[in-house]
Amino acid sequence: MVGLMARCGETGQLLQPDELAAGDEVRIAEGPFADFTTTIEKIDSSKRIWVLLDLLGRQTRVALSEREVQRA
Repeated sequence: MVGLMARCGETGQLLQPDELAAGDEVRIAEGPFADFTTTIEKIDSSKRIWVLLDLLGRQTRVALSEREVQRA
């Protein structure tokens, strides 16, 4: 049961194995933050992926597209 709950999205729907969800660890694949590894904070209705990056000693919220991240 716990395994199924871990595979559910924010709305309770069962996600496909390749879909990203809040809490997943991802690696940024391109752009100025390429090769950073972080955790997804949320995915909004526009499919923007929000992560928190440690930059200059502070956590900064950054929006990324699906093509910019890969599952870590």
